[in-house]
Amino acid sequence: MTKLLQNFYTNLIKQTRCVSRGLQNEDICIKVSESDEVLGSIGKVECHKQPLSLHRAFSIFLFNNEKKLMLQKRSLNKVTFPGVWSNTCCSHPLYNDKEITEKDNKGIKAAASRRMGQELGLWNIQEDKFEVAGRFLYRAVMDDVWGEFELDYSLILRNIDIPKKYTLNKDEVDEVKFVNFVELQNMIRGGEEFSPWFILFNKHGFLEKWFRSLDKGIYDNNYNTIYKLN
Repeated sequence: MTKLLQNFYTNLIKQTRCVSRGLQNEDICIKVSESDEVLGSIGKVECHKQPLSLHRAFSIFLFNNEKKLMLQKRSLNKVTFPGVWSNTCCSHPLYNDKEITEKDNKGIKAAASRRMGQELGLWNIQEDKFEVAGRFLYRAVMDDVWGEFELDYSLILRNIDIPKKYTLNKDEVDEVKFVNFVELQNMIRGGEEFSPWFILFNKHGFLEKWFRSLDKGIYDNNYNTIYKLN
């Protein structure tokens, strides 16, 4: 089978997955400018297909009471970047009255709380537990059809007590793992595959900064700054 034909079948399977889950009509994301100005709504599938459309997103970094970061291995069912390690949870606020709210970052935090339950079965994470660590702009192309182009809010959860039993959504998450900073760097150097945005956070020193700030809990309150990761 030629590479061109192989890519065709791969993309056809991924599009079928999207339609079968109802993502085409169900998940409506927030289209934004590079200054995070809301431009309107856009379907989740549409904004992840070439040409990529910039949309609002969030990345959650949960640290447990042992100061270890909860990593997520993305499900093989994921349309973009399946089967790789990443931060605790990544998703998008929806284009609705609750999650589009910008005051005190309430919309992003509401969306983050919702997704922690839907993906990881952690329904007990209250919205006021999330601390905004900054806004980040990045672009990551997976192939000639799919990719990510996001204005990403990084959200920190500190000193979280994880229940002994919680149910992972296997359509979203393959497994989870808790690591300290040294263990994380060993995974990266050892050849474990990570999502491109996670690698960018590490490359620019943000992961180390957040690990070191766990006791202080002082993050980036300068919301006028949007960091360009690439």
